[in-house]
Amino acid sequence: MTGRSKNDISIIAYNQQAEKLADLYNAMSSPAVLPGLEPLLPECDGTTRMNALDIGCGTGRDAVWLAEKGFNVVAFDAAADMIRVAEDRKSHPAVQYMVDTLPHMRDVMALDREFNVMVMSAVWMHLSPEARKTTMRAMWDMAAPGALIYMSLRHGPSPDDRPMYKVGAGEVKRLAADVGFKATILGDDADRQGRQGVWWDYMTLRR
Repeated sequence: MTGRSKNDISIIAYNQQAEKLADLYNAMSSPAVLPGLEPLLPECDGTTRMNALDIGCGTGRDAVWLAEKGFNVVAFDAAADMIRVAEDRKSHPAVQYMVDTLPHMRDVMALDREFNVMVMSAVWMHLSPEARKTTMRAMWDMAAPGALIYMSLRHGPSPDDRPMYKVGAGEVKRLAADVGFKATILGDDADRQGRQGVWWDYMTLRR
């Protein structure tokens, strides 16, 4: 594994376990794992669909939920097998799945689209401190005026095959302020999968 980042190692594991993880992830509802997001979503009027970006979409659970809420969704993940499973199990006419990578999100950026909502669920802990700075700037560049960004931050031990970086709400607030976002901490919660020592912070950023 020499020379590979923690994120690179995790991507290998996600590819190897895509089918198993899909069963686990899809057994949980989006409102359950994204607490506080639903009442904050802008309402789509039924004639014009707003744009949403699912950053690190995994097997597509949240992307389809957003599409059912009335959004046109771009959903990407760095693990190609996760995207394959998402396309097989969670297809939706309003969801465009892509393989792309953080922190630059070059293929998503190439769409030249502004997003009203971005969801980054269980992703931040995979990014190095330097990658987080670049990711924050990229999100700012793609955010529509008034955009809502929802983030969940995982704390606690990580599995051996998916090593993770430490996270903190204070760091996110500082990086967000550096580019112009206003950050709000929504709260914290125990791990929905019941993993020992794991807990989550939930935050929003506003442009």
